[in-house]
Amino acid sequence: MNYEKVKFKGKFRDYQSYVLQSVEKHNQDNKIHIVAAPGSGKTILGLELIRYHGKPALILSPSITIKQQWGSRF
Repeated sequence: MNYEKVKFKGKFRDYQSYVLQSVEKHNQDNKIHIVAAPGSGKTILGLELIRYHGKPALILSPSITIKQQWGSRF
């Protein structure tokens, strides 16, 4: 999929910006695990990381509601 046309139009939170600015450092083992409180922006950060890498990703979700959230946010 071509992710060049997909872009987050909001403002990233400080911790999201930190992760995105240092993504190569955090991705040395080709895995990124995001653990944060509910409502902290994990979905948006995850989508931006998928866009950055331009590759398919495995997303594990604890519920149907969260699964649907990923699709609606994209």
